[in-house]
Amino acid sequence: MSRRRLQLLLLAAVVLVHAAAAGCRAFRIEEATVDDIQLGFRNGSLSSRRLVLFYLDRIARLNPLLHAVIEDNIATRDRLNTTAGSLALLGSVARRDAGVVRRLRRAGALVLGKANLDEWANFRTIQGTGRWSARGGQGRNPYVLSAAPCGSSTGSAIAAAANMAAATLGTETDGQQHSAHHR
Repeated sequence: MSRRRLQLLLLAAVVLVHAAAAGCRAFRIEEATVDDIQLGFRNGSLSSRRLVLFYLDRIARLNPLLHAVIEDNIATRDRLNTTAGSLALLGSVARRDAGVVRRLRRAGALVLGKANLDEWANFRTIQGTGRWSARGGQGRNPYVLSAAPCGSSTGSAIAAAANMAAATLGTETDGQQHSAHHR
């Protein structure tokens, strides 16, 4: 084999290895942290469109089983119902965002939906079955479907655990966010 031919083969090998390495850097959304996502935006390996479409697809596929995403008790101006999980408030639409939602939007957040919660945030009874609302159904633990997700506002914890969103917002009244994350 001539020296020139060997140099060309070596150059071709280097180009192929470099191309393969570049392909390995493709952004993986599932299990990505917020920091990972921001880095993906900065280095061009992820677009906001791809991220939103990924999460909307996950919600469409998993929510019928998990009952995590449905209207809840934090006001948003997007014409999403704010029902506290109750059919009694169906049609209740806020004219403006809650303060925390307004601050999140100013920071660049997109509201993809709302999260399920125990009807009336478990206000009706502490003896009830829990994690159920007439509006959203029975919330389910994404890792062990037969296990209770715990707490009244666990829809946001369920959604985060099931990779339906990079970040979620929930309320804490009696341990629900903490206990749902540890199941």
